Amino acid sequence: MSDPAIVASPADAGTELISPDDPRRQTAVLCNLCGADSAAVVLRKNEWGTEFTIVRCDVCGLVYTNPRRFAVEHDDYFKEMYLSTIERNGRLDPDIEMLYRNTARRMESWLHPGRLLDIGCAMGHFMNFARARGWEVCGVESSRYAADWGFEHFGLRIHPVSVLAEAEFPSGYVDAAVMNEVIEHLPDPAATLAETYRILKPGGWITVTTPNFTCYRSQLMKQDWGPIIPSGHLYYFTGDTLDRMLRKAGFAEVIEFTGHASFEAALKFAREEGKLRAEDWETLRDAMDREDAGKLANRRDEGLIVCARKAVGGPLSLRARMRESGAEELEGKIVQARASDAGKAWYIHKGVRYWVTAEWIANYGWRLDEIETVDRLDFLPEGPPLGEELAGDGAPNGRGGK
Repeated sequence: MSDPAIVASPADAGTELISPDDPRRQTAVLCNLCGADSAAVVLRKNEWGTEFTIVRCDVCGLVYTNPRRFAVEHDDYFKEMYLSTIERNGRLDPDIEMLYRNTARRMESWLHPGRLLDIGCAMGHFMNFARARGWEVCGVESSRYAADWGFEHFGLRIHPVSVLAEAEFPSGYVDAAVMNEVIEHLPDPAATLAETYRILKPGGWITVTTPNFTCYRSQLMKQDWGPIIPSGHLYYFTGDTLDRMLRKAGFAEVIEFTGHASFEAALKFAREEGKLRAEDWETLRDAMDREDAGKLANRRDEGLIVCARKAVGGPLSLRARMRESGAEELEGKIVQARASDAGKAWYIHKGVRYWVTAEWIANYGWRLDEIETVDRLDFLPEGPPLGEELAGDGAPNGRGGK
């Protein structure tokens, strides 16, 4: 702490803007999840001629840049680069559209379209997409240029603020909220989640997506993994640390939808990119396999997808009642819906439906004539598909398995 450019501050420090042309001016912070001041360095990376350190809290395991700098996203980023990551010839990129559709479908498995808040909404593309599905939308975005662009092109109401509380939304104002690739940028994510909790109605849901620090690529590529951008990405979440931060904010139920991944595919990618930094990748693979033993899916995809619900304070909606009763009735079963999904079979686990193949079903000793048929399944959120190689606590009725 001898560097005069580094100043020790509380966990919510960093809201003061620091110019990007002064990268050495950094702030040391406490853990945003548990408040501890003890952490070990896990990565170092040089940006702008300055070495940044990424640490893991010794108490709770939260990974974050420390010391750090914080600056509002430049308008130049939205003027020059951003649209090329979202649009193709003036239309949504197909991959982005698929991500948006999946996010909307998860929300709509719990809620009829109501009022939606997009936190860090950029130019408003997801807001515009959700509005076309019947949602009443509002958003906040730190870049005034991006907020103005969303109004001019989509007619969207976007508050140009850097801190969610500055928008002064009433308590219980929205039915749902999304934070798409935003939480890693926030100087105080715990405070933002707490404010979101206040703004949500009882029974409301939040969806958070962010890079997954425990994905295979992260562990193989280390500091050369793409999302390691310590000048702007202040936090690096795992499913566990994001779960605990949401619960700390008050959320009653947290569900992870992060997808399954292949270690061999990640290893091939790291090698082809010339960025394999794990010296003993075989030992790493074995350790990760042991860690994932007993899980329904390994959750090692690059992107974390986590949803959380604010406790219900009044009567449940029709769809929520169906979910509460239907999920319990179907738990641990393989089922099909009568008139949808083109004959797909789904395994129901902890209130989430997972598409399974015939090979996966046979792997666990089920017969196809044991699959139950129900009227509908759209009231249950859809998790990532399961492959035949997966085993663990998701094995239907504990049968079979390898």
